[in-house]
Amino acid sequence: MKAPSSLTFVQAAAVFSLGVATAAVGQYLLTQQPSKPQRQAQALPIAAPSSSPVEVDALSAEQFSRICSFFGEEGFDKIQHAFVIVVGLGGVGSHAAHMLARSGVRHLRLIDFDNVTLSSLNRHAVATRADVGLSKAQVLKQRLLEIVPQANIEALPVMFEEAVADQLLAGPLVSLYDSNPAYILDCIDDVTTKVALLAAASANGLKVITATSAGGKADPTRIHIGSLQDSVRT
Repeated sequence: MKAPSSLTFVQAAAVFSLGVATAAVGQYLLTQQPSKPQRQAQALPIAAPSSSPVEVDALSAEQFSRICSFFGEEGFDKIQHAFVIVVGLGGVGSHAAHMLARSGVRHLRLIDFDNVTLSSLNRHAVATRADVGLSKAQVLKQRLLEIVPQANIEALPVMFEEAVADQLLAGPLVSLYDSNPAYILDCIDDVTTKVALLAAASANGLKVITATSAGGKADPTRIHIGSLQDSVRT
């Protein structure tokens, strides 16, 4: 049988709902090249596993056994060691982060200033009524750690702004994995904030997968991976 290509990870990660952004990241994780060094982030929260190393390894091996079998140990190791930043945790970003964690990405930074609302429950990946009024970033972090306790999840309930862009896009607090973001997922629905993120990423030589808003879209056949410039034209 032919060995799975990096594109197969796209298909696997895209199975769940609005996983287009997730899929685009997965397509490149197995082949991404190191970006220029970034300074380490300061005082970013990070989760530590509570189980013993032996127990964690055994549980992890079973939990991700199908993924590891599909991509092979070398391919899955690249996925596990990727550091991905997700900015915007609504109907696109929450699903993208959710599936990246389930697919084995061990280090995620989740950025969103907003709180869960009743009206957002129809599209948020993991939020429930009990979470209404709570930070989207913190709620998503808590759920992902219930799914993958050994993951390192940084939840930053802040607005992405130009003044703090370098800090928010910096390397992880603890360099257990890649020191630079393999990719940034731009899942922002505000044009001004989106432009600020893209400008900061470009200035720092960081790779970005940008997703346009999913709100009000009724034709899923038009969803595709392309350039932002093409999206604006259409």
